[in-house]
Amino acid sequence: MRLIRDKYYDCGVNYASELLEEYEGIKINRETLRLWMKQEQLYVNKLSIDLHRSP
Repeated sequence: MRLIRDKYYDCGVNYASELLEEYEGIKINRETLRLWMKQEQLYVNKLSIDLHRSP
């Protein structure tokens, strides 16, 4: 997870997974990476964020 925190902290799960495979030679299931990033608070589900603005 240090690699994610240091190099790919601003990437989404899918893109981070692709970058890890391409540049680091690390192939990891996206759902596994999503779970790990969520546990480390590096991933926030955008659908769960309340975007409603009250007047």
